Order: sequence, then C-alpha cells, then structure tokens
Amino acid sequence: MNHIEDAEAFDHQQLESEANIIALKCLVFAQGIQAFMWVLNVLNIFIVDSDLMNKSFFGSGAIALCAIILCTILGTKRPWIKYLIMIALIMEITIINANLTYHTVLLFVLPLLYSIKYCNKKFVYCSYILTILSMYVSGMVGYFWGLCDANMTVLTVHPMSDYYNETTGLMEFGEINSNPWLTLPLYYVLPRGLILFVLIPLTRNISDGITKRAVREQNLSRLSEADEMTSLYNRNKYNKMIKEYYPKIQDVGVIFWDINDLKRTNDTLGHEYGDYLIRSVADSIRDIQEDSKKVYRIGGDEFVMIIEEATKEIVKDILEKWEERIIKKNNISKITLSASVGYALGNGKEIEDIIKKADAKMYQEKQKYHRTPSA
Repeated sequence: MNHIEDAEAFDHQQLESEANIIALKCLVFAQGIQAFMWVLNVLNIFIVDSDLMNKSFFGSGAIALCAIILCTILGTKRPWIKYLIMIALIMEITIINANLTYHTVLLFVLPLLYSIKYCNKKFVYCSYILTILSMYVSGMVGYFWGLCDANMTVLTVHPMSDYYNETTGLMEFGEINSNPWLTLPLYYVLPRGLILFVLIPLTRNISDGITKRAVREQNLSRLSEADEMTSLYNRNKYNKMIKEYYPKIQDVGVIFWDINDLKRTNDTLGHEYGDYLIRSVADSIRDIQEDSKKVYRIGGDEFVMIIEEATKEIVKDILEKWEERIIKKNNISKITLSASVGYALGNGKEIEDIIKKADAKMYQEKQKYHRTPSA
C-alpha cells in the first residue's frame, strides 16, 4: 500500500470516527429534548400519562447512556462501532414510540438520516430494515401498553363528519379493532415503511453529491501537497508545515537525504534511469514513514523527514531501518542506490536551524562519498 492509499484509509477512518461522535451527540441531544418534554409533563403543561412518560424518558436514556459508555471504553474508530450506535438509536426510538405512539412518529426517519453520513449502501439498507422492525415492535407494544391512539383502536378511515353526530354532539365509532396483529402491520407499518423507502434514493443522492464534492476537494488538496513522481509530500506542504506546524512541536528531529550520483546516472544512462533512482530511494524512505514522521521531497534529489517528539535513539532506529531497506533494494536493483544522510535534533521553534544543521551534516557525508575511490 503506497502513501496515497495509506492517507485515504486514514481519512476514511477519521471520517467514520467523526460521524460516530456526531451520532453520539445526537443521542445526547435527543435525550435533552426528552428531558425538556418530561419536565413539561411534570408541570402539567403536557398531559401525557406520567407513567408512560417516565418509561419513555428513563428507558431510552438508559440505552443512550450504555452506548456512550461503550463508545468511550472502546473508542469511535472501530469499523463496527457505527452498527452499535445505530442499534442503540433504533432501540431508543422503539422505546419512545412504544410509549408515546403518535407523538413521536417522526423519529423513525432518524436512523436513515444517521446512516447516510457513512456513504455505505449496505449500512443504509441495514438501517432501513431495522427501522421497519422498530415500527412493528413499537406499534404493537404501543397499541396494548402505550399511549392510546384512537385511530389504531377503531381504525378511523373517513372524515370526521362521518363519525360526528350533530344531534348528540358526540363522536360515534364502530367496533374496536378486532385483529390488531393483522391491521396494524397492514395499515400502519406498511404505509410508513413505504414512505420511508421513498426517502432512501433522495437521501443517498444528497449524500453522494456531498461525498463527491468532498472527494474532489480532498484530491485537489492532496495533489497540491503530493509529489507526483514519488507520492511523498512536496515542497509546498513542506514550507507550510515548517512555518505553521513544526514550531509548535517541542522536540523535533530532521533527517536529510541527498541521492548520490544522480547527475552521473542521468548523463551516462539517461533520465529514465535517473527517475528510477529517485523513485527507488524515495520508496526506501517512504517505507519507514508514519503520521508523526512525514517525508518531503524538497528538490530533485533531496528528501527530508521531520520527526515529532524525536529523540536521538528514535532517529538512529529510523536510519538503521532505512539502511536495511536500501540494502535489500540494492540486491534487486538494476543500478546502485545510494544517498548521503545527515540529521539533527532540537526544539520545533528552531526548525529552520535544525534543518540547516541536518543539511550541513549531509553535505559532510556527501564530501566523504565523493572522496571515496570506489565512488
């Protein structure tokens, strides 16, 4: 996997983690709204049965709290965490709807809206199926033990005038729903499920549009920061980082590489071999790159690695790993791969001086290389 693919995988993980954090915040926000409703009910501004309101508030609150605790312990970067949060969200909605029925029917759209953030078709349909199951469970439980919904009880399907007796001034209904196990899924779950299904292509289209724009912007940003030949960071990124980022890091290490014999290779073997030399040396350095050890191509044959929280031991370990890789590559290379190296350490506030020191040490090594008869 090359540097670009590593970056894309890291970006995807970061985006999922951010989406998970937002979803958890939504759980908390939903409970905040429920708490407000609960207080209004206690004050008799709302007139819902207090036992039902308590079951809704404390039951869904327990689910949300468990989800938050689990995500705090396990972290939000695991690929399956989104499923845990979605299940918690649907359980929370099921409990609320089972107790408060028609007051909270709009909540059924939340899992679908939650799922589209991940731009994952499988996850969207998984969310939809679980939401349909939630509709069924909350509908049946709500019918027998939740807040009474007159429409579900007597299956009103006509205008109010058909039930209103002008003589008595009373509403007159027919028989009580005789078979709720059939009628509720048929007249409540199915229509709501179909309406929710209509939203899937719309929400996915919106999500895809946002994703494409984000990817375009990300690619443009990456192209402006990446060296085309080596896939390492380019000089633009390097200049930005040493100006804005590294001065804030306390301990910084700098390793400076300069490829040996590039000009002679170009002159004697041609630029095709010169490019091969650059890419091969760049590959050997990129193999030891990490997020806290970024590598930049700052010239035709010059590479710089800047290490955060660096120590002399860390730098030496990096150089040993690089030497092992360059030896392995030389065993299969069609030309000799070699580079002069220098390093220096210091406080990030003095990053430019540290780079100059590393460059100077590299130059000393370069002079020794040129004085070596075998060179």
